[in-house]
Amino acid sequence: MKLVLVQWEDSTFSPTGWHSKDEYYCIGTNTTAGILRYEDDKQVIIGQSINKEQSANETAILKSTIRRMWKLKTQ
Repeated sequence: MKLVLVQWEDSTFSPTGWHSKDEYYCIGTNTTAGILRYEDDKQVIIGQSINKEQSANETAILKSTIRRMWKLKTQ
């Protein structure tokens, strides 16, 4: 199991309800921490919780949006 911290640029902002057009062009830097579930040359998938067969609350992040990624040490 590898714990990671990923800093990445988000290109979408999709709030619910009615909003002005300016609110949909928010590009921001996000930080996601979790368990590295999958990685290939295009993406990483970070999970919040895992057991032997499943994971929950996963976030897929395109590698082209990643600014930095740290692999965290565990004991």
